[in-house]
Amino acid sequence: MGDNQEVLKESIDISVIVSVYNTLKSAFIDCMDSIICQDFKNFEVIVIDDGSDKLCANYIDEYVKKYRNIRIYHQNNRGVSAARNFGMNVAKGSYIMFVDADDIIFPQVLKRAFWLAKEYHADIIAGGVKVVKEEERKKIKEQLNKKKLRNKIEEGDIKLLKRHMIDLSIKKYKNFDGGAYISRGCCSKLIKTEIAKTILFDKRLPIGEDDIWNLVLLLKNPKIILDFQAWYCYIKNELSATSCYRKNIIHEVQLELSILFSYVDKKNMKEKKSYYNRVLEETNRIFYNYLWHPLCPMSIREKIKILRITFHKRPWKDLSKKEISSMFSVEIRRWIFLCRTGWIVPYWSVKQWIIGKKHNK
Repeated sequence: MGDNQEVLKESIDISVIVSVYNTLKSAFIDCMDSIICQDFKNFEVIVIDDGSDKLCANYIDEYVKKYRNIRIYHQNNRGVSAARNFGMNVAKGSYIMFVDADDIIFPQVLKRAFWLAKEYHADIIAGGVKVVKEEERKKIKEQLNKKKLRNKIEEGDIKLLKRHMIDLSIKKYKNFDGGAYISRGCCSKLIKTEIAKTILFDKRLPIGEDDIWNLVLLLKNPKIILDFQAWYCYIKNELSATSCYRKNIIHEVQLELSILFSYVDKKNMKEKKSYYNRVLEETNRIFYNYLWHPLCPMSIREKIKILRITFHKRPWKDLSKKEISSMFSVEIRRWIFLCRTGWIVPYWSVKQWIIGKKHNK
């Protein structure tokens, strides 16, 4: 563990928890600068180094020692869930906010979030997330201080939010403030610490752990205020968990979906539809992080076999049930059929070949 540095005040309003694992130095500094430069004073930053290499650990220490309100903890690599759980355990703030170490937040976020929490006596304040490509990082940084505040605020409907957290399907929670949306993850939210600490991130889950945590949080029936403006920039790059090659992703997705299903109200058809929408979404993740990924060594024949085996397991085999398939359009039912038979593989290969031929002309 690192030194337990003292912060400026005994009573702290907000604890910002940042988990780091071999984050690039420039990205880490951008993230930390966006937090430290907030126009809000009474907060601490808890940095958990989750077993980074020596180079990364050194520049984390180098940055942290410049600020009295940052505490650093080094631990063996145990995963992001264990890191966040530890961060919650040592947090001293009345409220908690999670920030990923390669993302950035807007300058006024802590001040605005804390004011809204007090003004509306809320347990959770949620702002918008914007997805930003890595190459747009510099442009976004230049825009941060120019951002104007908006005033569209409403109390969250728990039932609608639960469906949205499953499949991001509620239109009014998407495409506001230049493309921002209410995320189903744990970031871009200010959460009352006493509530957050009652739920641990599931260490079994290598993906989707924050989605499940957020869903369980909703089951506590908290008072949620939604702030329809962008708070948080999710920087998408090729090294992120959503983009990299994952050879175990079928097992990872199956585990995530089985846990998610345990929280679905089976009698609520809209919620069930949201769940099976999520199954389709996660199937696409299997394609792009595994079967279609350039690093995948398998032949077309092997990919077809893998798909056929997968679609005879739950939850995928449920997609063929009449009760479930009737929820979807003819086009989606055709896509499910192609996946179940494995014919999506040669179809995709031919499609990519045609695209490649057009590109080379």
